Amino acid sequence: MHYDVVLDLEEATDAEWKAERHKGLTGSDTAAILGVDTRRSAYQVFVDKTGDAPVDIEANEAMLWGTLLEAPVRRELAHRIDLPIRNPHVLVASPEHPWLRATPDGFVEGPDDSGLAEIKTTGFFLRDEWADGPPDRAAAQCAHYLAATGAPWAYIAVLIAGQTFKHFYVERDDELIDRIVDIESTFWHDNVLARKAPPIDAGHTGTQDLIRALWPEEREGSIRELPASMHDVALELQRVRAQEAEARKRGKELATQLLAWAEDADTITWGGSPLLTMRSQTRKAYEVAESTSRPIRFVKSKGEK
Repeated sequence: MHYDVVLDLEEATDAEWKAERHKGLTGSDTAAILGVDTRRSAYQVFVDKTGDAPVDIEANEAMLWGTLLEAPVRRELAHRIDLPIRNPHVLVASPEHPWLRATPDGFVEGPDDSGLAEIKTTGFFLRDEWADGPPDRAAAQCAHYLAATGAPWAYIAVLIAGQTFKHFYVERDDELIDRIVDIESTFWHDNVLARKAPPIDAGHTGTQDLIRALWPEEREGSIRELPASMHDVALELQRVRAQEAEARKRGKELATQLLAWAEDADTITWGGSPLLTMRSQTRKAYEVAESTSRPIRFVKSKGEK
C-alpha cells in the first residue's frame, strides 16, 4: 500500500477534522457523487465541501450504534478470516491525488500483503441489499478506499439487525477504480473547486431536506424575476397541483359510490377473492409540534376566480 497520512484521528481536534474534510473527498462522498446513495445527493456533497452553507450531520441512533459496534464487528471479522486487523485511526490521502482521501476501518495483515477492512451495520429491513454481496454504495466506498491507499484487496463486513454477520472479499478492480476516480476528479475540480453546483437532483430526499434547511424562511420584501427555464418549472408545478386536486376530488367520488353500494360490508370480493376492505378506524387526538415551512402558493391574476 502507498498513501500519505494527513491526520491522526486520535490526536486531532473536531475542528481539525472538519477542516480537513473540506480539502478532499472521502469514501462517504463517493456513493452520493455516483448517484447510488439513497440518503445523500451529489448536491449535498457540493454544499458541504464548498462550505457555503456547512451541513452538520447530526448523529442518529443508527449512526451511534454503527460507531459503537465497529470494534466488535472488526474483531469478529479478524476471527472469521483468521488474520490480524489493526485500526489505523488515520485520515490518509493518495500521493497522486491529494484530494482523494480515506479513513479505513482497518488494515488487514495478510500472509503476503496488506489489505483493508470496511465495517458496516444495517437494519433488518435492508437485509436483502446484502443477500448476494455488498450493495452499490458500500462497493463504491470500498473502491474509493482501494484507490486512496493503493491496497490490492479488502474485506467488507456487515452486522445485520445486530444478529447476522456477513463478510465479503473484494479484489482490486483497476478499471472500475479508474472510472470512479475520473468521475470524482471531475466533481472535485469542475464543481467544488470551481464553485459550480452540479445539477440539483430535486427528486432526491436528501436534496429536498437540504434545500429546506438552507432557506427555511423568506427575506421580507425580497423579489426575484423568474428566468424562462424556471417559469416552465412554475407552470408545471401549477399543472401538477391542479391534477392532484382533481384526482383527490375524483377519489372521493369513487369512494362514496363504493360505500353506498357496500353499505355495512366489511370486505369486498372479486371472483371470490378479497379485493378491498372497509373497516372503521379511529384517530387519536394529539397536538402537532410547532414547525415552520414555506408553502408555495400561486398568485391569482386580476379577474381570475
